[in-house]
Amino acid sequence: MSKIHNIGAWKGNVSKVTESIKNVIVSFDLPTSHQLMQNSDEFTNRMLSAINDLMLDLLAAVARKDYQDRRRRQKEGITKALSNGLYKGRRENSV
Repeated sequence: MSKIHNIGAWKGNVSKVTESIKNVIVSFDLPTSHQLMQNSDEFTNRMLSAINDLMLDLLAAVARKDYQDRRRRQKEGITKALSNGLYKGRRENSV
């Protein structure tokens, strides 16, 4: 799941699946997700769950923005190289 590029797919698929089977996503980079593994009161669990959902949505949005920026810069570089006659496209597959 570290390569999620579509925020719609994230919200639509992964969130529904984890909710329907009552799974908890634990992320190495998200310390609050580790706290859900400990037994505590219901209020704390719900609060941490809401925080984790928010953070995962935020991280997915940042990943999507990064992906779009990289694609845009790549396209700009290819356009510039084409105009200078330096880019001829991908080589044909010789297999």
